[in-house]
Amino acid sequence: MANAAAGYSPPMENPIFVFTDVESSTQLWGFEDGALMRRANEIHEDIIRGSLAQFRGYEITTAGDAFQLAFFTIKEAVEYCFQVQIKLLSAHWPKKLHNLVPATTRKKTKTKRLVFSGLRIRMGIHDAQESEGSLVKDIHPVTGKVTYTGLSEVIANEIGDVGAGGQICVTRRVAEWLSVNSSSVGHTFHVDRMGEHPIPQLNMTVEVFQIIPHGLEARKKTFDKRWADRLEAIKVVDDL
Repeated sequence: MANAAAGYSPPMENPIFVFTDVESSTQLWGFEDGALMRRANEIHEDIIRGSLAQFRGYEITTAGDAFQLAFFTIKEAVEYCFQVQIKLLSAHWPKKLHNLVPATTRKKTKTKRLVFSGLRIRMGIHDAQESEGSLVKDIHPVTGKVTYTGLSEVIANEIGDVGAGGQICVTRRVAEWLSVNSSSVGHTFHVDRMGEHPIPQLNMTVEVFQIIPHGLEARKKTFDKRWADRLEAIKVVDDL
């Protein structure tokens, strides 16, 4: 069950899931017959995969340009996400990508500090626990990778989808651990409660928090507005 690329095994007990996705990727693949997005996605994949070994991360699978990853500890998962977001911001993206769509708008603060640049990757972190039921492990017949099936994995997938590009969303247990153990994380950060996210197919809701590393605080305004717009859209649908 070892990861051939990195030479280590996947977490088998209570993995910490990190699910990622590229904002507006479908729209971006439509430009230049996909050539521009292929170049941008190569940069994105190099950053996602290039930081895994440092934090003992395990690549479960990919779905298009989305990644499903597993880590041994919350600390490693969070530090990984922080490093990836910072590297994405400083990457040398194709010039044609900038301002092509709203999700690739290049933004700076009044002091000319970069806030967004290039592809915006949403990330979600959720810790698997026995209280959520058993997590079934299998070996993928094609990739040979360990896969996980169960409620914890479904919640992780939802958390990976709920945020805006460039945002890191986490569930309650992760947020609580960070509040108690912030000094052990190798990067200063802020934790904010966003609200509740319904998962209709499971007939449940989960509390969503965001974590923002120092240096990316200027993103908070964008994230808060996106969350408020999302809640308003849900309310409109519920009122129909």
